[in-house]
Amino acid sequence: MSDNRFDFLEIGDARPPRPPAPPPRDPEIAESYIPAIANGSASRVRGATRLPEWRVTERIGGSGSSWGQFAAPGGLAVDIAGSLYVADSYNHRIQRISPQGDVTPLGVRGNRAGQFLNPQAVVVDLDYRIFALEQGNSRIQAFNNQGEHLGQFGGPGSGLSQFQGPTGIALGPCGNLFIADAGNRRVTKWTRYGQPLGLIAQTPTGGSFFGSPQGVAVDRAGRIFVADRFRHVILVFNSLLQIEGVIGSRGEGPGQFNEPQDLALDAEGRIYVAEAGNHRLQILDPEGRTLQLLTSAGNEGSFSAPAGVTVAMNGTVYFADTGNHRVFRIERFTGEPSL
Repeated sequence: MSDNRFDFLEIGDARPPRPPAPPPRDPEIAESYIPAIANGSASRVRGATRLPEWRVTERIGGSGSSWGQFAAPGGLAVDIAGSLYVADSYNHRIQRISPQGDVTPLGVRGNRAGQFLNPQAVVVDLDYRIFALEQGNSRIQAFNNQGEHLGQFGGPGSGLSQFQGPTGIALGPCGNLFIADAGNRRVTKWTRYGQPLGLIAQTPTGGSFFGSPQGVAVDRAGRIFVADRFRHVILVFNSLLQIEGVIGSRGEGPGQFNEPQDLALDAEGRIYVAEAGNHRLQILDPEGRTLQLLTSAGNEGSFSAPAGVTVAMNGTVYFADTGNHRVFRIERFTGEPSL
């Protein structure tokens, strides 16, 4: 294990600047059946209220192939016991890191059961079943808490039960799985046993909703949030897989995105977006208005092409700084009253 996986950091003020006026929406998705949810115009809390502020408090890992080190870490998950799971993509494995810092690797490179090729995302259900998404093998594999292989589904192709370079996975409130299938430009819904239940693909006019769906998250009401990397927005669908709205537009300001790669939701409905193109974590309120932008970890330097974010049950955020081969823990603090 690496000696420097856990380094405590104290970061100063990371409040975003006052944003510019919101830009026009992307004409490619400005269809009448996709209403805007928010214009990204709120980046700070006004009045005599406390400004929520998220700060990096711990670095986990660094570049390498030893236990506790990473090569292009991607999707993240946290189980109900607080263990962190990292899709260690270029090392072709999943790593589980306990709250005490113990590291357990899962898998090696390959295409057989229990092996991985570029795992991109991981989720863990309430029964500690681990679902690992592989971009290289275009499949989902399931494991129990001891790392024993339980089964797999998918495979390369464009059929309903196949994937083409999948990138994101999420658990719904009923235990169903939602898969962002980037190569097929769709999101599919599955049982946890590998039976397909439906898909989101074409708009009512026959076009595709997605340019390149990447990360996916589902809230308690069953609404599905999808980060579209090529269209630079977050698309929102209801539990019936119908379009509900769009958040953001392309750009660098608050409420704008550049290649959003992954996203996560907390218990209060806040949205955390890992932007590969803007090299930052953007935190939005449930209405899609920016609360804060994080672009660096203080003396650890700037983020590089982040590709993963997750929120633990206690509200702790974990963020994959993919280009720098490390993961950060981010916690929420309350600042002094803003007058």
